[in-house]
Amino acid sequence: MNDIIPVQNENTLAQRVGDEFILLDNVTHQVHQLNVTASFIWEKCNGERSSNEIATALTEMFEIQMDQALTDVKTVLGELHGKSLLVIK
Repeated sequence: MNDIIPVQNENTLAQRVGDEFILLDNVTHQVHQLNVTASFIWEKCNGERSSNEIATALTEMFEIQMDQALTDVKTVLGELHGKSLLVIK
């Protein structure tokens, strides 16, 4: 995975509900519910952390191996980017 820096799209509103986030795309008016893992990744997409740094944080939070964390981060970032909920710097 190329190391990228993801940023939450300014057109996306996020509301935390427990350990998860509900996202509203203000352009398409679609609502998306993120699970705990995706919510953790979403929260780290602040334009300051790279995908590798997010994966490292994921290994610490969920006690998983780095290869699994990289796969999870790549999948979640790909899905969020594909839905225009975040942008890549």
